[in-house]
Amino acid sequence: MSLFGRLYDFAWRRVCHLGSVVLLGRAITARLVTPPWSVRDVVRQLDAMGVKSTNLASVIALFTGMVLSLQTAYTLAAFGAK
Repeated sequence: MSLFGRLYDFAWRRVCHLGSVVLLGRAITARLVTPPWSVRDVVRQLDAMGVKSTNLASVIALFTGMVLSLQTAYTLAAFGAK
């Protein structure tokens, strides 16, 4: 196969892949904005993401606060604070 043929095949595969990605994005967008949504499923998902993850969010916030306070103490010590 010639160089032109290989470049054409390469470009054609890339264009086909891009087209399939665009079609997937269109299908996802259409599915997101098209009803019906089950209210029960939405409430169940909100509960799982919100209420049931409170413990994990609290632990993450605790460790983030500890790291932030340590970094602040080191920074203030560099300026002479005790």
